[in-house]
Amino acid sequence: MQTTNRQSVLTANHRRVDEWFWGHWFERSVHRSFSRGLLRGFENAMACLPATSGRSGVMYCTHGSWWDAAVVMTLALRVLRIRSYGMMEYKQLVRYPFFRRIGLFSVVREDPRSALESLRYASTVLSTAPSMLWMFPQGTLRHQDLRPLHLEPGLGLLARHVPSVLLCPVSLRYDFVLEQRPELRIDIGEAHEARGDIRSTTADCEQRLTELAERTRQAALNNDTEGWQVLHHGPLSMEKQFDRVKRVILRRP
Repeated sequence: MQTTNRQSVLTANHRRVDEWFWGHWFERSVHRSFSRGLLRGFENAMACLPATSGRSGVMYCTHGSWWDAAVVMTLALRVLRIRSYGMMEYKQLVRYPFFRRIGLFSVVREDPRSALESLRYASTVLSTAPSMLWMFPQGTLRHQDLRPLHLEPGLGLLARHVPSVLLCPVSLRYDFVLEQRPELRIDIGEAHEARGDIRSTTADCEQRLTELAERTRQAALNNDTEGWQVLHHGPLSMEKQFDRVKRVILRRP
């Protein structure tokens, strides 16, 4: 598809069978890889859904781990059970074209003109009918504890073109605590309106996402589970497997 220096946007092409298959695939991968998954703010996510609000929504997330995309896909397809859209690097989408069938479309971040085309496509999708879009507005992977968070202007540009859109911050966090496998926390903030101009919207979203990420971090540091919903428990750690075998051998409760 690349006939000039610029690539055309590889558009999303949803298919239910792919959404079902890959939703289960990513859910299984997440469940096997984390000691447990915790969710806070489920009601905030529900309030932002097009079926609830009658408006398009953008869930903008922190981007501190390779796992972020898999977690978001699991959240969208298996927890919220919604059809949605997301961006993926052009070269990766060419390599893994099946992602288009679960709502991903391409972006070339290094090429501003191409990136603008992707944002125009996203604007069209959100303006045509109430839809949900997932974004990582930091633009690149950065360690989850680096501050301040810096958001690229793409989210503000999108909100300017779709002024009725609802915006909802999502903090994703991964910590090794008391288990062999890391713990996953998904913290969803309150949905809000765009501020109007690009700079104000970007700054507002940056502040909201930073505050949410800090709140999630403090909860993890304090091992706080109050108000958190358990999404799953992962496989037993080595010592718990040993304890189970020992109880069977010694016939102890």
